[in-house]
Amino acid sequence: MASGVRHLEGLLEANQNHEVIRFAGVLCRGPVAGCSSVAAPWRCRVQFAVGKALRQARKTEDAERALLAVSHACPELAERAAFLQARSVMAIRGAG
Repeated sequence: MASGVRHLEGLLEANQNHEVIRFAGVLCRGPVAGCSSVAAPWRCRVQFAVGKALRQARKTEDAERALLAVSHACPELAERAAFLQARSVMAIRGAG
């Protein structure tokens, strides 16, 4: 599983956002939101990568939901996920 997650994160670094979303579905064997087929520490990294990829692909409402879930479920990524989630909210609703 570790190599799959590292590959996913490499795709994210290369801005292959649609490929990140597709490959995460393969890793999770279905919807990324639940992703019960991946162990907890890896699941957080997969879900964070998908949230970030959605944001970069300008799917801001989907990114907001994905990153909010990560910020609640994954203490090690909570700050980063909350920050990106807030940026997505600002993109949708504006800063003021």
